[in-house]
Amino acid sequence: MKQEIIDRYEALAKLYRQESDKKKLHLRFISWLRLALFGLIILTFVYLIPISHLAGWFTVIACLAAFLWLVKKSVYTEKQLNYFLNLVDVNVNEVKAIRRDFSPFAPGNEFIHPDHDYSYDLDLFGENSFFQFLNRTVTFGGKNRLAESIQNSSQDAETIRQKQLAIIELAETLDWRQQFLASGRNAENMGSVGSLLQQREVIELKSTAFLKISIL
Repeated sequence: MKQEIIDRYEALAKLYRQESDKKKLHLRFISWLRLALFGLIILTFVYLIPISHLAGWFTVIACLAAFLWLVKKSVYTEKQLNYFLNLVDVNVNEVKAIRRDFSPFAPGNEFIHPDHDYSYDLDLFGENSFFQFLNRTVTFGGKNRLAESIQNSSQDAETIRQKQLAIIELAETLDWRQQFLASGRNAENMGSVGSLLQQREVIELKSTAFLKISIL
């Protein structure tokens, strides 16, 4: 069973690595097109405009429009590239975690408080801690909320049950979880994260609040 899970993560990492390689080629192609358009604009000023102002300026405007479109396309493709690279990291890190290497995940050293009732004695935070084992957060706020949740020992039975239900539900949505993590790694993609949350709300995710705490 353990090897099957590792094989699944490694297969996904390979798939997303191939997708990222495609995006890199796409970006390179766009860069060459932009360079070609820039060269065409220069040639138009040198050779065409002295012959025909109308044809020359029409060509310049058309090239500028195409150039600006390629700039926009380049920005979008670069975001896609970062998204696939994030997905590669997500799967590679999970393989490491299964093999008991939790180094890719923040240990939460900043949350170690010797004066806390039990967190210091139980190694809840720090290297090889419970926090590092559990942590899949990708934002500062999410990390703080997760730490607060671990330190809070006064949760009632219903709250604990809701968290358990959320974990069970998330366990069955590997692709969605990974999309959520990959989108959340970039601050500018928080809109994508919100969209993903709405998708889950449509299919009646019972514990969206805890999901935000656990992953973000």
